[in-house]
Amino acid sequence: MIIKKILVFSVLVIFGLIFFVIFFWEIPAPQEKIEKNIEIHRLKNDN
Repeated sequence: MIIKKILVFSVLVIFGLIFFVIFFWEIPAPQEKIEKNIEIHRLKNDN
């Protein structure tokens, strides 16, 4: 019974970590997007 509880807990932790990595691990992505938007606005203002 204790082994079953540990197994279920570990599976839930693994799924939680996978969820965290998929949805919250994209920290550098918004910065690149912001730099891209700044570059687009800079090109638009030159015309």
